[in-house]
Amino acid sequence: MPVDPVQITTIYKIMMNTLLVSIPEEIYFVLFTYIMMGEFDQWMYGDCKKLFQPWDYPRILVPAVSAALVSNILLYTGADMSIISLVIILVLFAGIVAMGDILNNAAALRWMGKALIYLLFAALFLTFCEFLYIPFFLYGTGMTVAELNNDTLLKFLISLPGRVMEYSLIVYLVAHKRSLLKARLLKMVFESKALTALTLGALLTDACFMIFMARLVGNERALAAFSAEVRFAVILGICLFPPVNLATLVGCTYFVHNRAAAQKKEAADRIRKIVKVVKTCAENGSTVNVFWKLNGLYTGLEGVANDLYQQKGLNKKGGER
Repeated sequence: MPVDPVQITTIYKIMMNTLLVSIPEEIYFVLFTYIMMGEFDQWMYGDCKKLFQPWDYPRILVPAVSAALVSNILLYTGADMSIISLVIILVLFAGIVAMGDILNNAAALRWMGKALIYLLFAALFLTFCEFLYIPFFLYGTGMTVAELNNDTLLKFLISLPGRVMEYSLIVYLVAHKRSLLKARLLKMVFESKALTALTLGALLTDACFMIFMARLVGNERALAAFSAEVRFAVILGICLFPPVNLATLVGCTYFVHNRAAAQKKEAADRIRKIVKVVKTCAENGSTVNVFWKLNGLYTGLEGVANDLYQQKGLNKKGGER
């Protein structure tokens, strides 16, 4: 049976693009997620001599290679880029969960939610990095995305600036021994189901927006008729949308948290003030004033209790853990 040269060429492109472009990209996804999840806690200790233990390699490579291979099979069989982007996230997520061996854990859903949030954040950062230069290359050379995908070596070379930025982020996380995990913001987000869901929604919105814009600007060449200045302004606006969206979410998170903290401080100050007055009256031997202040203390504590009860009710509605 004669061998179809087209099939051989397609298989060659799938294998080369998987090895040169996709596997390094998917490894970045997995490493970022694991580091932010705290899966490499041994890096925090001074006696840690190895970044990775033998059992870490399957946990990293199985999700990365699976996602890379599936995405390239879809790419070179004509699948839509939006579908491919979604499949990459889903395969990576499934691989990370499967290799994490946490399905029998009571906190499995929370663990998976955090993993998905970090995966989406990694995807946003990757898309942001590639959007900074790939559209300008395509419009400057007149190439289409399909032509770029067919040139494996050129696609590898074009991916290098993005890989440098992505792995620079990984190196930063390694060098600082996951210092971001100690950030107050992350603790606030993951302590509340409402904030976790809101963050996940914001990241999904940003990811969908960037995928749609990548298709519109790259595949559909929507900016081809405009000048270089207009292209630059539009691409800059697209790149700024996710950071501005996330910054708004961060601002709202701090506002809600600080407001709750202020209410607790106000309640505590009320108790301290009443106790101080009662203590002063008792020292002065004023029995009438003591009874009067004790009655006020009862009323004040009842008000504080009601405030805290209402706040607790709001927290439960908001989904605090």
